[in-house]
Amino acid sequence: ALCRHRHRHHHHYPSGGCCWRRPILWTMFLLLLAAGRRTTTAFVLPRSASSSSSSWSRRGCSSSSSSSSLTTALSSCFISMDEALEKWQQQQQQQQQQQQQPFTMSIETSLQPDILKAAQLTAVYSTLYSLTFVNTLITKKRLLKQAQELGQEFDRYTSPDMHSADRLSANFLEWTPAFLGPLWALAVTNRMTTAATALAWTYLGLRGLYFGLVLTYGVTRSGMNRPLWAATFPAYACLVYLQVHALMLLFVVQ
Repeated sequence: ALCRHRHRHHHHYPSGGCCWRRPILWTMFLLLLAAGRRTTTAFVLPRSASSSSSSWSRRGCSSSSSSSSLTTALSSCFISMDEALEKWQQQQQQQQQQQQQPFTMSIETSLQPDILKAAQLTAVYSTLYSLTFVNTLITKKRLLKQAQELGQEFDRYTSPDMHSADRLSANFLEWTPAFLGPLWALAVTNRMTTAATALAWTYLGLRGLYFGLVLTYGVTRSGMNRPLWAATFPAYACLVYLQVHALMLLFVVQ
């Protein structure tokens, strides 16, 4: 109508002045129409809306259903993450409780009988070996006191008493591997027989007898210490039996 009015009164407007406005008007109309479609698809129209807007309400419902399914998926994902976090926290608490619990397991239930026997024999043997150092210390202090009273110089390497004390400690040290080796080889493999256990305790008794004989008779530098033979040779027999017994049970009798 505006164009016709302008054509009628063309003396007010130049010729063809309205032709360039038509594409602009159509473009604005199409943009408004597209914007209206986008806005209507984002919202759900009420049921009381007109029939002309029914198609837009259907599109809104489809978009709302998709958003609800997305919300359900996200909620289930968060629930599974919460459950995993709670399970991890429970595992951490259980580990902390296990670390804080005291160790109350008894030796009788946690160790095999043969290992327990070997542990008892080792404890007694190590006690006897420790007493040899106590004897060395007492002997040295006694000899130092005597040398001071006599006004003499003390030399432990020329003193017979210090030689006996040193040989006592050295003798225990020399025979320790020969005793503990077969003993623990039998204990770990659960082959500690009654005879082996009895001979092991016999050997410890002979070691105690050797201790007393050295304190009584001493050890000469010549090597002929006949008073000590009463404990030395029976102890050798016990060690030989343990060695042969361990080799037989570990390599021959499987």
